[in-house]
Amino acid sequence: MGLAGGEIEMRFNATFEAVPYNDQPNHYCLNVKTVRATINSKPKVYIAKNFSRGTCEYAATLKHELKHVKVLKRAHKEALPAFRKHLNESTKSLPVLAPMRISNVNEGKQNLISHLKNELQSYIKLIEQDVELRQREIDSQEEYDQVWQRCDKWNRK
Repeated sequence: MGLAGGEIEMRFNATFEAVPYNDQPNHYCLNVKTVRATINSKPKVYIAKNFSRGTCEYAATLKHELKHVKVLKRAHKEALPAFRKHLNESTKSLPVLAPMRISNVNEGKQNLISHLKNELQSYIKLIEQDVELRQREIDSQEEYDQVWQRCDKWNRK
């Protein structure tokens, strides 16, 4: 019949500053200035080709699949405050790097970015697990029976 869902995409960027370290000449401490992150839900709906637009079967399938899209969007919206909190906590728990030469600053940046990425992706996985549980609730036998009863030409397709 159909398939719906989608993914939750996360993007972030960070800015840094290299501050001269007083006790060692030509060494710098790397500080994170800003971290900005976004998460976007990307819902998708697929309906089998044998259900033409305008048919009862197409409309019934679309109505069911749009319930999945609604769940994805609601879960995303509800997750935003906790994601912001997690982002804030993740930036506070970044590892402190030892003072480094300016030639090593880019490597230090990459280490911090990698740490943040892992922290944020682990949280996105939690959101995705929550979405999956919510989606299973929609795909009940009762729901399928109701969709099936709306139309009478399922077997002809």
